[in-house]
Amino acid sequence: MNGVAQELDRKLLLRKGKQMRRGKFKVRSKNSMGILVLIVFLALIPIIICLTELREQHFIFQMICESIKEKQTGAGDVLGISILDTILSTISIAVSVWIGLNIYNVYKKEDIEKLLEQVEKSTEKMVYEGEKRKFLWSLEKGEYMYEICRYMCDQFETLEYIPMDVMKELTFFEKRIYWIYNAYENRRKKECISQAIKALEDVPQLRRRLDILEQPEYSVVSSYLNIRESDLLFYKNIVSSSPNKEEYLKSIEIYKGELEKINKNDKELCGYMQNTIGYTYKLLCEDNTQQKETDIQKENKWYHKLWKNIVRYCIKGEGTTTTKDTENSIEDWKRQAEIYLKKSVENNPKGRYHQNLGAYYATIRDYDKALEQYKLAFNAEKRDDKIYNLIGSVLLYRAEMKLGISERFQKGIVLSEITLDKIDEEERLNIQNDIKHAYEWLNLAIKQVNPIINAYYNYSKACIYDSLFLGGGSQKMNEADKYLNTVEIIWNMNDSQKPKGYLYTRRNYWEANKEYDKALEINQVIMNGDNSGDARAAERVYDSKKRN
Repeated sequence: MNGVAQELDRKLLLRKGKQMRRGKFKVRSKNSMGILVLIVFLALIPIIICLTELREQHFIFQMICESIKEKQTGAGDVLGISILDTILSTISIAVSVWIGLNIYNVYKKEDIEKLLEQVEKSTEKMVYEGEKRKFLWSLEKGEYMYEICRYMCDQFETLEYIPMDVMKELTFFEKRIYWIYNAYENRRKKECISQAIKALEDVPQLRRRLDILEQPEYSVVSSYLNIRESDLLFYKNIVSSSPNKEEYLKSIEIYKGELEKINKNDKELCGYMQNTIGYTYKLLCEDNTQQKETDIQKENKWYHKLWKNIVRYCIKGEGTTTTKDTENSIEDWKRQAEIYLKKSVENNPKGRYHQNLGAYYATIRDYDKALEQYKLAFNAEKRDDKIYNLIGSVLLYRAEMKLGISERFQKGIVLSEITLDKIDEEERLNIQNDIKHAYEWLNLAIKQVNPIINAYYNYSKACIYDSLFLGGGSQKMNEADKYLNTVEIIWNMNDSQKPKGYLYTRRNYWEANKEYDKALEINQVIMNGDNSGDARAAERVYDSKKRN
């Protein structure tokens, strides 16, 4: 019995031992599984955070990638490297934090929050770089034409950070600037003016919202807004039929201030800014010369003289601008235009800058110097297609001056009555050569891929003079009519206002053909405009010719 009892006790002990071992194993297994789950969970936290944050930026990446496809070689590489660096940095932060910390530390709340903060900063940097690139690309669109865009790109590249809301405002604003550039270059005058007005209204608001401008390190943003305000004032007025003199002067003063800030060794940029200043002075001279001629014509009328005397009597001449003051202003602007335009071609002998200097000489009717500058523009490395029309038109101006065409109405004669008989042989040959060469240049102008509309009516003018002074006869007159009709079709399609140049040419066409009724009809349209020119004198001569 004892043996049986002992055997039973042994079996009971074995069973208890097995139960105890099973319990320990279960406990141990449960503890091991818990630790393993915790390790896996904590290991995945950084990866999940990274993927979540990066997924939120997926739309931005798509936009950037599409932009890269459209950009020139190099720009996409820079951005790609920047984005890749940011992604790698984000993952590195996550991995390093996970590896470097033990289970206890990872489990701590403050460490997880720190990790999230680091990931958030990296993500913000990545988004900011994308927004900055969009702004710089908007600037670069105009770089091939405007050196100032390249300068501002370089300046903004040096800035490490601008508040995100500021950067977005600048990106949208610069896109509008490019639209205005495009409208101006493609002669969409109404769009250019309306967009410029809207953008100018936004400038004060931008200055108020961008309080960072008071900080010296962000002075580039202030310069950018100054330059863009000057540009907007310029483009708003250059396509306007009644430009604002004060806005032109404000544009000049802003550019002068920014010119003082730039590196004088940057000849290309200096040339650009000097050209802009000089050309604006040239526009002031041109507009005020025309206004002066109109004012003189008005003063010849008795009611204008009466009103002028009444004003002088009432205010005793105080606060009035005299004709002498106006003349002094014009002369000063002429000097400034020539100074800045000459400096421009010295620093940057670009075709367009020689072209603008030539336009200044044409404005003051020094056609020999104008032709000289236009030829330099033609032979320059970067040639503007407009140069064909400009050379042809200045040759016609020179011939007109020698023929006295602009003074014909004071003599009581019309185009068909002007002859070369009383001109010496050498001068006669010069006139004929100018008309012949003008015809050739203008023929090339209308054959350009994108000819400007002015070239068509200038070509018609050359045909009229060829008919009158070179023996072209009715054939050339018919050709003149053909291209004037072409101009009519183009402007009717665009529903735009016909320029004075076309109206004068069409009037002179009817005048040369002695169809004075039709000439008077066009002449009336000219008189109804802001600057009637010689229209009133023409009216008297046409009426006289009709009666005779």
